[in-house]
Amino acid sequence: MVMKEKDEELTLFLEMRRREIEREKNNILLNSSADEPQAPLG
Repeated sequence: MVMKEKDEELTLFLEMRRREIEREKNNILLNSSADEPQAPLG
Protein backbone atom coordinates (compact mmCIF):
# COMPACT_ATOMS: atom_id res chain seq x y z
CA MET A 1 0.00 0.00 0.00
CA VAL A 2 2.99 2.31 0.28
CA MET A 3 3.21 2.60 -3.50
CA LYS A 4 -0.47 3.55 -3.70
CA GLU A 5 0.09 6.43 -1.28
CA LYS A 6 3.14 7.59 -3.25
CA ASP A 7 1.17 7.44 -6.50
CA GLU A 8 -1.64 9.49 -4.97
CA GLU A 9 0.83 12.07 -3.66
CA LEU A 10 2.51 12.29 -7.05
CA THR A 11 -0.82 12.64 -8.84
CA LEU A 12 -1.89 15.40 -6.47
CA PHE A 13 1.43 17.20 -6.85
CA LEU A 14 1.32 17.03 -10.65
CA GLU A 15 -2.27 18.28 -10.71
CA MET A 16 -1.39 21.23 -8.47
CA ARG A 17 1.65 22.00 -10.62
CA ARG A 18 -0.42 21.83 -13.81
CA ARG A 19 -2.98 24.24 -12.38
CA GLU A 20 -0.22 26.59 -11.25
CA ILE A 21 1.27 26.62 -14.76
CA GLU A 22 -2.14 27.26 -16.31
CA ARG A 23 -2.73 30.13 -13.89
CA GLU A 24 0.66 31.65 -14.74
CA LYS A 25 -0.06 31.39 -18.48
CA ASN A 26 -3.44 33.06 -17.99
CA ASN A 27 -1.88 35.84 -15.91
CA ILE A 28 0.72 36.48 -18.60
CA LEU A 29 -1.96 36.61 -21.28
CA LEU A 30 -4.12 38.96 -19.22
CA ASN A 31 -1.27 41.22 -18.15
CA SER A 32 0.80 41.25 -21.33
CA SER A 33 1.37 44.64 -22.88
CA ALA A 34 3.98 46.19 -25.17
CA ASP A 35 5.85 47.99 -22.38
CA GLU A 36 6.01 44.97 -20.05
CA PRO A 37 8.72 42.49 -20.99
CA GLN A 38 7.72 38.97 -19.96
CA ALA A 39 10.09 36.36 -18.60
CA PRO A 40 10.25 33.33 -20.88
CA LEU A 41 8.31 30.29 -19.71
CA GLY A 42 10.16 27.12 -18.93
